[in-house]
Amino acid sequence: MASLAHVELTLARVEVHVAGDDGNDPSQVPADHEKDKDEGGGAGWQTVAAPAGTFDLIALQNDVRATLGTLELPDGKITQIRLFMDPNGKNQVELTSGETCAIDLSAVPPTGIKINHPFKALDVEESSELTLVVDFDLKESLDQTGACSFSLKPVIKLKHVDRD
Repeated sequence: MASLAHVELTLARVEVHVAGDDGNDPSQVPADHEKDKDEGGGAGWQTVAAPAGTFDLIALQNDVRATLGTLELPDGKITQIRLFMDPNGKNQVELTSGETCAIDLSAVPPTGIKINHPFKALDVEESSELTLVVDFDLKESLDQTGACSFSLKPVIKLKHVDRD
C-alpha cells in the first residue's frame, strides 16, 4: 500500500431496497432485485445516486468521508444496500512513481456490491434523516497481481448509522 498515491474508483449508482411498512418481514429480501424495482408506494429498489461519481480511496481514509448521494425514502425499512461500479469510469491506481495502472473489475458482481453487514432492517420514518457510513476496506479489496496490475474484489461494510 505504501507505493499507492491514489486509488480512484467510479460508482455508477447506489441503490437501497425499501420494504414497505406493511407488516411483512423486512428480512425477506428478493433474490432477484430487478423483480421489485420501484414496485409502487415507494417500496422496492430506489436509486440513491446516479452517477455517484469517482472517489479516491487513499484520500478517504482515517474517517474522512465523501457523500454518495441522498434520497427521500417512503416509510418502511431499508433492508439492503448495493453499490454499482462504472466499468467505463476512472478505475485506476496511481503509483507514487507517477505510473498509472488500470484496475481489473472482472471480480465485481454486475448485480451490485452488497454491503456486508448483518444489520437489522433500518426503520425509515417520515421527515427523518439517516446517514449511513460505509467503509471500503482498501487493503482487503485491492489485489496487486503484478508491477502495474491490480484487481478489485470489494470488501465494504456498513460502519455506522447516524439518525437526526
